[in-house]
Amino acid sequence: MNWKIISPPELEGAIFKLKYDLSRQIGVRSGMRIVDVGCGQGGFTAALSKVVGECGNVIGVDVSDEYVSEFWRNVEKWGVKSVVTWVQGDAVALRSVLPDCDPDVVASYRLLEELKNCTDMPRVIGEMAKVAKRKGAIRLMEMSTQVRNGAESNYVR
Repeated sequence: MNWKIISPPELEGAIFKLKYDLSRQIGVRSGMRIVDVGCGQGGFTAALSKVVGECGNVIGVDVSDEYVSEFWRNVEKWGVKSVVTWVQGDAVALRSVLPDCDPDVVASYRLLEELKNCTDMPRVIGEMAKVAKRKGAIRLMEMSTQVRNGAESNYVR
């Protein structure tokens, strides 16, 4: 196998492209309204935002404000700040922080590994379904190949 060492900016660009391509593969299109549950540092939010463009909107939701500064740096770096909103809220109570949202897609990227309590998974998915508009989509992306916690084990089952 021929490995090529690339610089950190090249690696960051490659990861962004992977997330951008993934966004398109899950059905995100220009002009859509998206909710990114468990948005963390905003890398996936930025990719979703690039796909929806200026006519769309992406709301990043996270239970913690630990990464909010990095979140805003990421969406600004990728030139999508104008279509992004950040909301602090718990995934098990999405309707309380997004009562009239009506998104086309409610997505999460690597959320299950972050759940503190694996029994919350059905509640999180239920909340995602209740927030999505009628005939909207729910997309859960988990990148790990091995089950590491109870939530992932439940998901795989």
